Amino acid sequence: MHEGDDLKSRFIEPAHKGPCMVYLAPLESDGVGKVWFKIFEDGYDLTTKKFCTEKMMDTKGKLDIVIPEDIPQGNYLMRTEVIALHTADERYAGNDDGPGAELFPNCAQIFLISKGTANPEKYEIPGIYGFDDPGILINIYDPIKSYKIPGPPLYSKDLATVMPPKRRPCDGYDPATKTWCTQKLMKTDGKLNITLPTDIPSGPYLLRPEIIALHTADKPYAGSDKGPGAEYYPSCAQIYLVSSSTTTTMPKGYAIPGIYKANDPGILINIYDPVKSYTIPGPPVYEKDLNLGNTDTTTTTAATATTDDNAAPTVTTDTADAPTSSSTRKRRPCVKKRRR
Repeated sequence: MHEGDDLKSRFIEPAHKGPCMVYLAPLESDGVGKVWFKIFEDGYDLTTKKFCTEKMMDTKGKLDIVIPEDIPQGNYLMRTEVIALHTADERYAGNDDGPGAELFPNCAQIFLISKGTANPEKYEIPGIYGFDDPGILINIYDPIKSYKIPGPPLYSKDLATVMPPKRRPCDGYDPATKTWCTQKLMKTDGKLNITLPTDIPSGPYLLRPEIIALHTADKPYAGSDKGPGAEYYPSCAQIYLVSSSTTTTMPKGYAIPGIYKANDPGILINIYDPVKSYTIPGPPVYEKDLNLGNTDTTTTTAATATTDDNAAPTVTTDTADAPTSSSTRKRRPCVKKRRR
């Protein structure tokens, strides 16, 4: 992503009213010590009488965050956080039974593309909040005349204008429409339809939907999390295929990792130059005896691999919820690797 990019995080249960904060820390710090600085905060609006979390209800749980443009390029840990104040009228008692404010942090890893050179003042987490802070110990059911957002001061020097995020590549690039597969997914709410060949034997399978992001692929992967290079976003689920095929012969298999190379033309590419052709990375597609009159179709959501039910015969997978199709067995976890 680039400095000034518009990040989106999603929360929250409506009763948990409170402020929102976002922090960054260099990835190599592992989040330990005085390494965190605040890039976003939103507390209580005296005009609308709403906390940040209530405003997010109006945007279906989305929170837009603008990254200051003078933050240096590199890998960062991003900590998005909500503090719920519904039981904050009494001091935290030191146990899970309450009362007290409740903290709900999330964490993600991002790579920031920037020309910035700033060095924000940094703070240690835990350690930025106190039990008696006015933004932590408060009765939100009394009229609120003012609210002090907890934590260190906001770093906000030279905020950039919001730029639309770059879209990333699955089926490849369409020179006619000048769109990547991921751009097409934006028009279908992130759903990807996959037709399964009818001559594949029945049985349980691991399903691996994958996206390769090429926004920093103009240079080969440097062998560390500091970039550059293509980025891989695989998901994994277990499905059970009900097939009319009587064959027991499996298609040719390939080892993963091992199907991509750093210098493959579909891996090492500058997508910001005009793209005249594109070679999809990896082994060839198996499509022997593909019968479109009798198909099994899987619908999967990019990056999260969430799938929907379709007309029978159907293979349905869902990596967010329990399988709902009678032809689907229990999922197994799959370790996600960002790079190879």
